[in-house]
Amino acid sequence: NAVGYTNYPDNVVRFFVRQAAQAGVDLFRVFDCLNWVENMRVAMDAIGAEGKLCEAAMCYTGDILDPARAKYDLKYYVNLAKELEKAGAHFLAVMPWWPAGAPRSLLISNGLATMGFSLPAAIATALARPGVPVVAFVGDGGLGMTLAELETIARFSLPVTVVVFDDAALSLIAIKQRSGDGGQAAVGYGAVDFSAVARAMGVSGVTVDNVADLDRVLGAHEWSTPRLIRAIVDPSDYPHLLDATRSFR
Repeated sequence: NAVGYTNYPDNVVRFFVRQAAQAGVDLFRVFDCLNWVENMRVAMDAIGAEGKLCEAAMCYTGDILDPARAKYDLKYYVNLAKELEKAGAHFLAVMPWWPAGAPRSLLISNGLATMGFSLPAAIATALARPGVPVVAFVGDGGLGMTLAELETIARFSLPVTVVVFDDAALSLIAIKQRSGDGGQAAVGYGAVDFSAVARAMGVSGVTVDNVADLDRVLGAHEWSTPRLIRAIVDPSDYPHLLDATRSFR
């Protein structure tokens, strides 16, 4: 990941990639501040020619979920991801370029993507910054590993909103799983009503299964008290997303 505030000739880019690859670099990150795929393609092609991995980054502007932003909306970035995949990207760097509102206001388990990170990290953040609302995004598998900590945010009345993506399975692991490695029994489990569990632990809990209900829930609640939003998601699109974003299949 080399940053230069000037335009380099194509041969310079290719030579740099070749030299870096020969020196032992296996993974390259490529980005353009204007998300101009054609400008990124020179480096991406050079990386592919060396047989190395390319992580393409998307630069964000504003709120991608704001319907008033006609151009840089969610659809724009989904289409951009597809363009980058076709151009040769093996990975997409999303969170490193997310538009945080202030320094150190975005926490992510980097690299190995540790399960069970989100809720403890949210609790630590809320304790370190009293009164500042915190949002934790977590899968159902990750939340299951630290479920008892819901009582912690209730006991300390922490302003933490937990959004759990619930598909009743370790779906991404299931996609990568080879036949003979335990089958569905190894990655699936019975449906858990996380919103009911949250309420049993003293946290406001609600279940949503569509965008309209999610908007309603987010707009009707103060961010200063503990709550959990159980978002029911359909895992059937996961293989397509992996195809589009990581060239996995």
